[in-house]
Amino acid sequence: MGFRFRKSFRLGKHARLNLSKNGIDASVGGKGLRLGVGKRGVRMSAGIPGTGLNYTKRFDYKSARKK
Repeated sequence: MGFRFRKSFRLGKHARLNLSKNGIDASVGGKGLRLGVGKRGVRMSAGIPGTGLNYTKRFDYKSARKK
């Protein structure tokens, strides 16, 4: 098992910047809906707070450029 590095910075009430050994990721949104952008693509996550129910949809950059 290896070590992991991750550091998160809040950029206001609903924005966050995450740093890890794999790169930089930024996300915007609240508890119910969040949009994230990173090197692996764009990610949209929606859920019902307090229930554990969550849906995540990933859009990668390569398929977005082909359309």
